Amino acid sequence: MAAVADVRMAQLAHPEALTPELVEATAAWTAVVTAVAQHLQDATALLQGQPMPVCFADRCDAEPELRRQLDQLCTQQLHGLLMQWLVTSVQERLAVHAVPQFWQHYRELAGGHYPLVGVAQQRRCLASAFTAVARLHAYMSAQLRLVRLLDLKSWRSGGESARGSRTSACGSSGGDLASSGGGGGGGGGSGAGSPMVGVEPADEAGGPSESPAAAELLTVLGALLQVRRPVPEQP
Repeated sequence: MAAVADVRMAQLAHPEALTPELVEATAAWTAVVTAVAQHLQDATALLQGQPMPVCFADRCDAEPELRRQLDQLCTQQLHGLLMQWLVTSVQERLAVHAVPQFWQHYRELAGGHYPLVGVAQQRRCLASAFTAVARLHAYMSAQLRLVRLLDLKSWRSGGESARGSRTSACGSSGGDLASSGGGGGGGGGSGAGSPMVGVEPADEAGGPSESPAAAELLTVLGALLQVRRPVPEQP
């Protein structure tokens, strides 16, 4: 991971600057970035309709040491740098993985030809569009929960019961959302517009995000969906 490698290279270049505080901050940075990167990687399972093995919020609940390391980053004024790295990493994964897979899934299963012929074909296309929307919704929801948790420093408050409701949602797969109606906005996906644009996955309380970083990522997602959407074939 580039973020961890850069820190280690700086240490090797300036060993005289390795104070105990810097050593502790470096260890905390390495542990947190590694855990976050694992969450980002594991979340790709949601794009395939599979549950995440474990999410970062689960680890925060189960590992007091991870929460202590997050607090250490805040004490060392590294929280802003962590958020910059996280937002950039999520944006890159949206552009390289999530959005292309969404449109590829949508295009392949929808058949790619217009107009649709027959009720069975129309139903198949609607089901395929819903699946594509539900999987992207599950993936984006997992990333937004991570971003909110870190941006709002939510690991510091909420208690065990509040954290329990949060973590139970982290493992949602596309199938889980489909069965619970979480992707109900997908009906608009059969048109020319992007089905996810302007739609924010709700947080645990069902309300909008209070995180500026999460809002920024939703704007990026909407723009990527518009730019990358396939052009319908002419009859």
